[in-house]
Amino acid sequence: MPLSAYDASVGLFLRGLRSVKGLLKKAEAHAAAGNLDPRELLEARLAGDMHGLAVQAHWAAEGGRLAIARLLGDASAPPPAEGKSFAELEARVDAAIAALEAVPRDAIEAAMSRTVAFDHRGKTVTFAGDEYLVKFAIPNFYFHVAALYAILRLKGVTLTKGDFMGDLFG
Repeated sequence: MPLSAYDASVGLFLRGLRSVKGLLKKAEAHAAAGNLDPRELLEARLAGDMHGLAVQAHWAAEGGRLAIARLLGDASAPPPAEGKSFAELEARVDAAIAALEAVPRDAIEAAMSRTVAFDHRGKTVTFAGDEYLVKFAIPNFYFHVAALYAILRLKGVTLTKGDFMGDLFG
């Protein structure tokens, strides 16, 4: 069966968000085991000019949800990055998963030719739907997932490539 636009967008974001949820659970367990203060972990950064773990988790969740909303013509702004605990971040990921699971397959197929325009860093950028997905939405989503993973590894959370990849066979 050929790869569908739904599988390459909603399916990809769902799989990635389930991995993010698993990463957050492992981070929470690491902190609870006394290895690190949860606040220190949630605020940890890879570099001084980058966002911390909590914001990376927020943008992974909102990035996947917002990408699909934009493809479907919903230009509403994402909620602010206010997650201050693992529970709040996991709830944000759960909400994004629920929103994505509600998207009909045929709506995504139709959205590939839609024009997507949004403000980014002070200018309006415009893409065809398929171009938006490949050139912006997917790389942006995985930037935040990878940053989250790297922060956790840097802070000593025991993770493997499999934790990043997620369930390959589920």
